[in-house]
Amino acid sequence: MIEFNPSDLADEPIPSGEYDFFVSESRERASNSEKNKGKLYIELKVTVSNATARKTVYDRFSGWLQPWKLKDFCTACGLLAELQAGELRAENNGLSGLKGKCQVGVEFSPKGPKNVITKYIIPKKQTEEKNDANTVF
Repeated sequence: MIEFNPSDLADEPIPSGEYDFFVSESRERASNSEKNKGKLYIELKVTVSNATARKTVYDRFSGWLQPWKLKDFCTACGLLAELQAGELRAENNGLSGLKGKCQVGVEFSPKGPKNVITKYIIPKKQTEEKNDANTVF
């Protein structure tokens, strides 16, 4: 029989699927990459959970880094007007407490598999309102 400590498995990714999310921390960071050195981006510490799984995931985006994801996040959290006005504030945990639904996937890297948020899900009500506003009679 192989003996192991169950807590050693804590870093295993959760299955891909739809999860509730809760932003526990947010901040603005400066990129260290050569191409984008000094450009600011938003980093979120997000807890994703459903009835059977729970995991902390970090997500990063900005207007130059995954702008589609930034827009979907803001729309899903009711912050699209702030984003469009250029008034979105992530520093000092300005986005903490936000919640919604997201799609979680598993990304494979040389360090092993890890969970990533692949998409923030826009509530149906907002999607229907958007569709109604674009309807031409």
